[in-house]
Amino acid sequence: MERKRKIISKAIIVTMIFVMILFETGCGSGKKPGEEEPALSANNVETLDLIDRGDVKVEEIIGTGEGLGTIGEIFSVAVRNMSGEALEVEIPCGLIFTPEDDSLQPMMVIQKESASVAPGEILELSPYVVCIDAEAEVPEEGDEYSFGYMESGDLLSFAECLCEDPDTTTDPLGVQFAVWMISGGEALQALFEGNGSSRDWLAHCGIR
Repeated sequence: MERKRKIISKAIIVTMIFVMILFETGCGSGKKPGEEEPALSANNVETLDLIDRGDVKVEEIIGTGEGLGTIGEIFSVAVRNMSGEALEVEIPCGLIFTPEDDSLQPMMVIQKESASVAPGEILELSPYVVCIDAEAEVPEEGDEYSFGYMESGDLLSFAECLCEDPDTTTDPLGVQFAVWMISGGEALQALFEGNGSSRDWLAHCGIR
């Protein structure tokens, strides 16, 4: 199974590169001249604080098999309101989901999702996430994750920039490669530097 996962992971990455070469559109974020930057997510640690205080309990974070393997709405996040009042639960951009199996890819939220949950009720959310480790294995349906930590540095800045930009989900391969260019060091930067779409995303967000 482990060997199969590694083969699948590398095959998906190679396929994504091939598809991008064939269908490169060169589109960036779609931000028009004179437009203001999208508002960034505020109080990013609020949900983590609710969990730490025991007001919110994480019931399950599990792979659904949806999305493109390394990017998309690939998790079902189930949380229960343990408090005595309705709560607004937000999964913020820049939050890292960490796998129970450390051979799998950690995922970063780049499109926040929030909703209100009544006392005692369970809320299910599916935030838009992206892989931050190109060398790790692709999660499959049923793989379990947990709330990890808030990213920092260029990855957090990039996540916050993408957070409320509606075009983020229209160019998944460009965004994925841009994230790997940030997280993967010089080797991956050289591999993906010919991808104009990814360079556009980085330039739009003021990264490198």
